[in-house]
Amino acid sequence: MKKLLALLILFSTFSLLFAQSDLYEIKYDSVEAKIPSITEQILNSYGKFNSVFHFPADGPGFKYKISIFADKKAYKQYVADKTDSVEPKNETVLLQHSAASKSELVIYTPEVDKNILTRQLFNQYLYSFMAEPPAWLLYGASIYFEEYKDTENPWLETAKNLFASANTKLTAAQILEANSDTYPSDNFIPQSWLLFRFLIETPKSANSRLFHDGINEVINNSYSTTDPFLDYYKKWLNQKEFEKDFEDFVSNLHSVREDVLNGINAYMNKDYTTATVYFSQALSTDNKNATAAYYTALCYYDQKDYKNADIWYKKALSLGSDPALINWGLGACAYADARYDEATVYLLKAKQLDEATYGKRVDELMQYIPVK
Repeated sequence: MKKLLALLILFSTFSLLFAQSDLYEIKYDSVEAKIPSITEQILNSYGKFNSVFHFPADGPGFKYKISIFADKKAYKQYVADKTDSVEPKNETVLLQHSAASKSELVIYTPEVDKNILTRQLFNQYLYSFMAEPPAWLLYGASIYFEEYKDTENPWLETAKNLFASANTKLTAAQILEANSDTYPSDNFIPQSWLLFRFLIETPKSANSRLFHDGINEVINNSYSTTDPFLDYYKKWLNQKEFEKDFEDFVSNLHSVREDVLNGINAYMNKDYTTATVYFSQALSTDNKNATAAYYTALCYYDQKDYKNADIWYKKALSLGSDPALINWGLGACAYADARYDEATVYLLKAKQLDEATYGKRVDELMQYIPVK
């Protein structure tokens, strides 16, 4: 993170802290507003976006303006004064100006959502290089940069469901040609994200060049009145192949739910290797998925790998699986491994926790435990 140079200045009726880096000019209404994580996110954002877009590394020729408030009344008043309108409804507002250098991002830190902040930082970034970016690029790319730690990206299930339905599916051509009002936003935005992901992640250079050549055209011909992305699609691509590649890409994006269901299906068919691959994929995205952990334990148990079964049963328990169910599993595992003392403890615990479900089953199994 670039070192900040801070000094005190007066602005309107507020005493503001002022800080700047090579790319950002940031004002704070108080020391309390200088939340390190927010400041770091702002300062790192240009490099994050530019690792994909590759606009000039030294910025657009001016510093991005950011104002951060810890006082809600001051935040609302500041936005209202700047816009001559009612108070803001959201905690992050991009005040756009026809001259991008005058646009300003205003943030109320106590209620800021980091992913909404990411979207607005991206919008400020994109508009600094493109006066009228295509709708799909503005929306799709802005949510591409969102981050979800150890959990499912919430856009994935929605986007895949929309794409899978004949009533809501949008082709690549429809997405590229649309403006912000062509389709309902709750349909258009998730599928714009799918298209952007496809262009960034596709292994086929002929497909990815739609994005990269389009950006190069923006950099080299900023006064062009045509859409370079749509032009490339129409002039240089085999559109039928491109649409097929897009469909294949989307079909191969697996949500956690899909991975878990596929894993359970493989487990039921006794294909334990495939099942554990699916469960591993689910857990790599959502490391708190108790169902995936529980079925992983079952896979190992059925293969008589009781050591790993124990580990995964305990993992499932720590993630919130039913304690009675897990104690029954641990007891059965210990019994099968001839660890009869452990088995007794776990089985009796399962019976204690859920007599109706496990009482009879525990009593029957306990009859086979050797008496010392």
